[in-house]
Amino acid sequence: MPGDPTSVGRKNYLSRIARAEDMRRWPRRDCRLCVGLLCTQQGVRVIRKGQVWLHNVSEGGALASTRMKNIPSHFYVYFGDYQYFIGCVIVGESDDMLHLRFIREQPTEFIDILSRLTDPFEFRSEVRLSLYGLPDHPGSRNETAALNEALGAS
Repeated sequence: MPGDPTSVGRKNYLSRIARAEDMRRWPRRDCRLCVGLLCTQQGVRVIRKGQVWLHNVSEGGALASTRMKNIPSHFYVYFGDYQYFIGCVIVGESDDMLHLRFIREQPTEFIDILSRLTDPFEFRSEVRLSLYGLPDHPGSRNETAALNEALGAS
């Protein structure tokens, strides 16, 4: 049924896992932020970059929109200069909106800060992540280094 966020033609293991926990556990906070979008095509041979607008967020997902066409059902949104990545799964679509589930729960402090930002382009350039409640994890540094290496190769 068109317009129904649960009727997505895209089916893969990530969207099936996301749908298994369909119940919303966190309140959504309104925001208006432009962040980066990174997805792959042809396996991982082609990396596409774009932007996505976040309209509301919670620790477990977001409502977003983008002009980018043919987005796969799983992709990354990134903040800053490829400094912080959130894996996303599209669990539904309605009108021009994408209903996203985050692969990993995000810190409440970070989500609260996102909802209070007034500059929608705050994360389009390099930022100090500690100002947004995001510690510099050794694991996230390794993931970021791997993605930056892949971007340099594309």
